[in-house]
Amino acid sequence: MQAIKPAFHANPQQGAIARLLAQAYHRSGNDLWALRTLWEHLEASPDDYESRTWAAWYLIGMGDLEQAALLLDISEPGADPLNQRRELLVALIAALSGDRGPGVEIIRSIYRSSLPLFPEDKALFSYLESVLNGSTAESIYLRLLLSTGYSTNAIEGTPEEATASSAQQTSSPISLLDTVLLWEPRVMTALRPLAEARLKATLPTAHDAWPHAMFSSGARIGLALGRQSALETRLLYSAELLVLNDGDDYSDSSSRLFMEAHRLEAELYPAPWMQVFGGAGRRVYREWARTRTEADMGLALLASPADEWNLTVVVSGRAYAARNEAYSGYGFTGITRLGTPLPMGGMFKAVGMLIWDRYPDSANYYGVENARTDSLGKLQAGPWTPAFKGLRAGLTYTWRGRRSTVGEYEFTEHRLLAELRWHAETRTRGLNTIQVSTEHQYLAFDVGQQKDSGLDRVQDLLRQEESARRGSTCAD
Repeated sequence: MQAIKPAFHANPQQGAIARLLAQAYHRSGNDLWALRTLWEHLEASPDDYESRTWAAWYLIGMGDLEQAALLLDISEPGADPLNQRRELLVALIAALSGDRGPGVEIIRSIYRSSLPLFPEDKALFSYLESVLNGSTAESIYLRLLLSTGYSTNAIEGTPEEATASSAQQTSSPISLLDTVLLWEPRVMTALRPLAEARLKATLPTAHDAWPHAMFSSGARIGLALGRQSALETRLLYSAELLVLNDGDDYSDSSSRLFMEAHRLEAELYPAPWMQVFGGAGRRVYREWARTRTEADMGLALLASPADEWNLTVVVSGRAYAARNEAYSGYGFTGITRLGTPLPMGGMFKAVGMLIWDRYPDSANYYGVENARTDSLGKLQAGPWTPAFKGLRAGLTYTWRGRRSTVGEYEFTEHRLLAELRWHAETRTRGLNTIQVSTEHQYLAFDVGQQKDSGLDRVQDLLRQEESARRGSTCAD
């Protein structure tokens, strides 16, 4: 900054130097001096339309909408990209003043036309669209999680409720894959189709644990109705398959389809910080007695107790009626997730989960006189690096344990994983942007850019914790 000041004072009419100094002030948190620099330059060069848009943006940030509108009241804004930026800023001022009309029309015209934007103006476009349409839904969202490490118990607690013999070694190196793809095309603001695909694999590599490797896939298709800022509802059909790596007495194959599920699900968003979800359907198991009709419902609350802190609390309940009444029951789940900032953009993430299930008609079925009751707990915590192009690396420790009235189903596991998480999203597909030169000065719009929090959506969180959907007898 100190090196730029003499050059600016010697040539206040040079817009590039003025914007460079203003940008330096802005990055140091001094928007007032950034604005003063631009004012001084505009007195010498009032027809510098690009600097006018910079000054208008700083004025909007300071709450002076009237002065910002006066700066943008120009008859010849210049080339197309500057014209689109001016239109977006005018629309934002109107929206912040309570008038949605101009912005709605500008958003539609930009989508319909091939008029170009500066690359950084896509962030302003995205923010303005969310303000006007009440939805920040992505057109495409992709999240990939790869993990590798070591587990002290890779056999017990698996979906088939395996119990390890004294001769088996339960510990194993382990690798995991968890990915989700969401596609939400723009059709109508208040009625949008959506499709989602999921794939997950858990791969213990030790000889005794390898038969307990598992692969699951799922898909959801449906409609989103309404605006998220007001009241959005999502209605979906969901399908899921779970394959285990070991065969059984009924198959010569080295793997078997353990479970498939077909459900109808609904998600309601009464407010940006609240989600209500539920579903019902049929879960068909290879083991006939387990096949069941199920229903569940839950509530998620999201909060930010401090700057860059993220807190998520999820509670849900479920009930299921199985073909064999010993597998019929009900249960409750609670999940708490906390993300806290670390220096240089890193984060610390912690997740706690508690699951309780009871099978009231199971007395004497599992070899004990009393009905089966399970309690499963999970604690997971670890640091994550700053995000780089959507990529974060983390080191995660996990403890899991289950207590049961059926002693053979009790287990404890410790797991240490090195993880890579990558996510990408686009919400402005189809927009035309110009190729800018290396001399182009970027105006940093600190809005509309989905800062990578390193946290997954609530529904992704629930599906990572498969046991939260299936009860503690299928704890992942």
